[in-house]
Amino acid sequence: MLSPLQNQADRVEAAGEYDIKAAYVYNFLFFVDWHDEALKPSSAPVSIAILGKDPFETRVDSVVGRHVGKAKRPLVISHLGQYKPGLDLQNPRIIFIAESEKENLTDILADIESAKVLTIGDFPGFLESGGMLQFVVEENRVRWNINRQAFSDAGLSPSAQLLRNAHYVYTPSK
Repeated sequence: MLSPLQNQADRVEAAGEYDIKAAYVYNFLFFVDWHDEALKPSSAPVSIAILGKDPFETRVDSVVGRHVGKAKRPLVISHLGQYKPGLDLQNPRIIFIAESEKENLTDILADIESAKVLTIGDFPGFLESGGMLQFVVEENRVRWNINRQAFSDAGLSPSAQLLRNAHYVYTPSK
């Protein structure tokens, strides 16, 4: 079901780049299998976190309160600010790591190594450093690249649709 999202939020010129990326971040919740109890019945909210200098401003806040999955769990957005060691990064389902945190990326990814958290970024080197999904703008369209090994290492699986619609699937050399 990514195709309808691509049709509505594809062209950077028709909408702002971060409006499009915000729509994708929300929709990615439905195209990743966490292989755990993450979206089963519970009263606990599902969290999307923004780490670093927030490029979305208030754009992602429009999805707050929407319900996710069969359990209809409420969605919350956390604006975490700058990374500091000890920051709780285990609870969000998705963490968007802003470019302002590029220098901390290795530490951030180490902190969430055992958590089933989808990591998204939009700066060069994100996938190669172990991030899972990287936004790119090419030919005035927002696309994404996927690091399938990073998904696997975290115990997550991208859906076939997410992979099919990816611009590029990165495979680290061993």
